[in-house]
Order: sequence, then structure tokens, then C-alpha cells
Amino acid sequence: MAAARPNLFPSVSGLNLRTLVAATSTTGDCIQWLRGLGLLATNKDCPQCGTQMREVNDAKRNDGKRWRCPLKTCKKECSIREGSFFGEGTRLELRVIIDLLYHYAYGNATSKNLSRECGLAAEAIVNWRNYVRDIFGEYFLLHPARIGGQGHIVEIDESVFNRRKAHVGRVLDTQWVFGGIDVQTKEGFLVAVPQRDAATLLPILQTYVLPGTTVMSDMWAAYNTINNIGYRHLTVNHNLNFVDPISGATTNHVESMWCRAKLRNKKECGTTRSLLDSYMIEFMWRMRFGEDPFENLISCIRERCQQDNGDEDTTHIGVGPGGDFQANNNLFDNLITGDETWVHLNTPETRRDSMTWKHPSSPVTQKFKVQSPDLAPSDFHLFGPLKRHLGDMAFETEDDPINELRNWFDNLDIDFFRVGINSLLSRWQTCIDLHGDYVEKLCKSELQSV
Repeated sequence: MAAARPNLFPSVSGLNLRTLVAATSTTGDCIQWLRGLGLLATNKDCPQCGTQMREVNDAKRNDGKRWRCPLKTCKKECSIREGSFFGEGTRLELRVIIDLLYHYAYGNATSKNLSRECGLAAEAIVNWRNYVRDIFGEYFLLHPARIGGQGHIVEIDESVFNRRKAHVGRVLDTQWVFGGIDVQTKEGFLVAVPQRDAATLLPILQTYVLPGTTVMSDMWAAYNTINNIGYRHLTVNHNLNFVDPISGATTNHVESMWCRAKLRNKKECGTTRSLLDSYMIEFMWRMRFGEDPFENLISCIRERCQQDNGDEDTTHIGVGPGGDFQANNNLFDNLITGDETWVHLNTPETRRDSMTWKHPSSPVTQKFKVQSPDLAPSDFHLFGPLKRHLGDMAFETEDDPINELRNWFDNLDIDFFRVGINSLLSRWQTCIDLHGDYVEKLCKSELQSV
């Protein structure tokens, strides 16, 4: 029988700035606090010989400690931050990073104020904020935002996020964003789109909105066939009413979402075009976790560390603020547009193991396209919802997870599977249209192996 998973880490819910500062007043306090949250390792095996390392004092290091292998034939040393969120390309004090994460999570500080409070240069603040948005993006890769469902209402709309005011200023390409919000849960999605036709908007709708949802929109022509793809569609004519007098259809909630998103954009004094997608991801994350953002940010960082250290077989892109961050900005382009050429096929080893075992004669890692025929519907459609369903459960016997899986599948609507199969067909066609050379090379490779 499935039972609720116990909370292994202390909660930081309700933590205020005063108690946070008291808990992390010294470097030693910071280390203990982060270890209690599962963000720093309490023990470590030597990456060189496998022996359990010892923690020793080292006044020359920022943290005052380091890991050291006890074997006289090895004596490998490394930072206590190695393998953690705090060890990737930065020498900032742990206390400073914790303060920065707290202020940024609650969204109550501009870059200028963060720079003053944390004693960092403006460029460092920008890099760290981008780095945290990277965390938000990776969260949604693991837990795709899917809203709606039977009995739910989702309002959808498109909105312009940058254009000249009164035809004054430099010429900008109009950037449209397509989005929707679940009226009941208040969760939503925002996706930057190149155009607003049905071929662009409807696949995005199917990606983010569950079948059986009641979808409300204006009379935009691209929405005319929504009734044919598994949704109940209601419309409102804004030339006549804000709320349709017969059906009750409205877009007031999604219009309010646009207002909040643009207000945040305005507070940031605009956004760099290349980072617009990352701002959309951040807004989605705050919609989901706005009531307790710091605790949820800690949870996201912990999950990322578990991924990086091989707790799961997923490999993520991630460089620290001190590294080449420009390359990492592409993560959000890939996430929004669906171009996942950055995903690599790797063995279940950790990223560090892969680097250790790699040698000049190692084969080149095969890159996948997001629409690749090698990615079955189970990869992009089934495992995400299944993982979320099982994520908060613990099992007492070997039969419990099997029974839980059977119950989950028995309760799935047939439309869930239809959407997955239809998505596979559209991915095949998109892969052929966009990456014909990739498909050709893939087929040749398969033929040669036969």
C-alpha cells in the first residue's frame, strides 16, 4: 500500500530574513545549514581511488574546509562544494549566495538593490539571476507544465511583449507570446511564438493543456478547430462583450496574467530579446510556487544536484556564473521552441564518471533532435505525468508499485494515449521538415549496422 513519503529535510517554509541571517551567520553555520537541506554532501568518495575522503580544516580556502583522501598513495583533495550547486565556477562565500537566493526567490529586490545587499558587482548579479533561471528551466524539463483537465477551464490568448510606443524609438521585431491560465489552479504557461497561425498555436496548446479541458478564447481564427482536437471550446467576441452573455466565456483571467507578466518585465526595465524565453519560464515558475518561493527554489536546487550526481539518468546542461554562460542561454531557446539538439544520449553514469572514463578513442556522443524517431511517446508524453504521480509516494512491498501503476493506467482516459500517438506523428513530420539530413544519416547508420 502506498504511503506518503516522509520529509527528509527540514522545511524552510515561513523562514524570514532575520532567522535566515541568524542561522547562517558564520561559514561553519552555512555549511551545516546547507547540509541539513541536502545541498552539500556530508561524505564523499575519492574520485581518484574510491576511498571515503575525510573533511579537514584549511584556512586557505573560503569555506575553511576541504575533502582529502586518507590514502598515502593518493591524497587527492577537493572542495567541499564539489558536485553541488555552489561549486560550479564561483568563489563567492556561501553566506552571500544564500542571501542572494533568498532575496531573488521572493522577487523583492532589483539588480541594483541585490548588488548593494550582497556586495557584488552588477554583472555578477545578472549572471546569478540567469543561473537561477536555468534552474527554473531545468525544473520544467523534468516536470512539464500541464494544466486543465476534465472539469477545468483554461483561458488562452496571445500578447505582444515588445514594440515601439507611438511609433517612437528604434525599430523592433514584434514578439508575440502565446499563453494560458487554469482558472481553478491559477497555473499557466507562456511560450514565445514566431507567428500566430493554427499550425503554431494548436500544437503548443496540446502540449500544455490536458484533453477534456474547457478552453475559452477570443474569436481569433487560429482557434477555430480547437473543438476537433479533444477540447470543449467557448469563445467571446470582444467587439461586443467582455463576457459572453450566453456561454459565460471570458478571457479576463489570462488578460490579468499578461498584465502581471508585463509589469514584472517593466520593473526589470525591459528584457534582452535573447533572454525573453527565460523570463517567461521564471514567470511560469512563480505562478506555480509564488506562495513559498524560497523553499521551492531550495527543492529545485536539491533535485538538480541529485540529477548531476547520478541519482537519475538525465544529463543537464549547467555552467556556473563564472563560466561561459552565453552557451547556457540556449537552454531556454531549446525549451520554448522544441529544439532539443542539446540533449545527448549518455549511459547511466554520472557526468563526472563520463568525464573520467572518456579517452581519445571514445565514440562521439550521438545528438538527438527533439522530434527524433528514437524518442518514443513514453519519453516525451508518458513518463513525466507518471513520475509526478509516483513522486510523493513510498512503498512497503515490491507489489505496491506494480499495483499503483496498474491503478494509474486503469484511470487514464483514452484521449491521453491518442495525444501521445498524434504527437509522435507530428514529431516525425517536423523532424523530416526541419532536419532531413539528420533522418537521412540516422537511416544510413541503421542500415550499416544490419
